[in-house]
Amino acid sequence: MHFRHLAKAIRGHRDVVIPTETVNLVVERLQSANIKDAKARQEHIQGIREVKRQLEALVCPRCGGELKRRKGQRGEFYGCSNYPRCRFTRSV
Repeated sequence: MHFRHLAKAIRGHRDVVIPTETVNLVVERLQSANIKDAKARQEHIQGIREVKRQLEALVCPRCGGELKRRKGQRGEFYGCSNYPRCRFTRSV
């Protein structure tokens, strides 16, 4: 979601679950973290696309290890083959 639509989307909900002061605080923090420089924004988007590509190729985005399908107490997941040095996981 683009930042400029976030406040409108939040205000579009009629049920008061989060106090207005908290919503305003969240909006302020998001505004301060917003990337305004076009070049920095493009680099950020490219970084996200690279991580997505790695995950689709079952490559750990933290260390470059292979992501292997594992079974745990909470079900199946992908875990890094370099465990325990790298503890990256993602859901199946």
